[in-house]
Formats: sequence, C-alpha cells, structure tokens
Amino acid sequence: MMTAKILFVDDDLNILSAFKRTLRGRFQIETTDSASKAFDILAADSDFAVIVSDYRMPNMNGVEFLAQTAARWPDCVRVLLTGEAD
Repeated sequence: MMTAKILFVDDDLNILSAFKRTLRGRFQIETTDSASKAFDILAADSDFAVIVSDYRMPNMNGVEFLAQTAARWPDCVRVLLTGEAD
C-alpha cells in the first residue's frame, strides 16, 4: 500500500515536530521552515499529495506560497493552516 506524502511548511520548528510526531507511521512527512526551501523540495520530488503551509512566515506568506505551488503543481492539494485571528 502506498502512503501519501505530505509537505509541511512552517517557520515554527516546534509545530513541524508536532506534525511529524502525530502523523508518523501513517503518512510520509517532509517538513521545512521556509517557502524557498519548500520550492526546492518540490522541484526535486513533486510526488506530494498534500502541501500544508502556515500563513505568517518571513519573506513569503502562506497564501502567496500556495498560489505559486498551485501554478506549478496543480494536482497537489493545498491547505493553509494559521493561528491568526485576522
């Protein structure tokens, strides 16, 4: 059985560790702390089923990042995850 691959992008390393701990064994998890590193990961391996991105990150927010991933990897499901109330 093939396990879905999920890419998590968040500048908070504690959040990334929590995702890995919670989902290990059920999914293939890749994490990174910036949008630019995520683009490098996706360019090297575009076989991700889901990309989950934080909204507030330095240099590029999650909406901008996911919009660019939609253009380059349209078959990937994209999820914006945020703790921002506004």
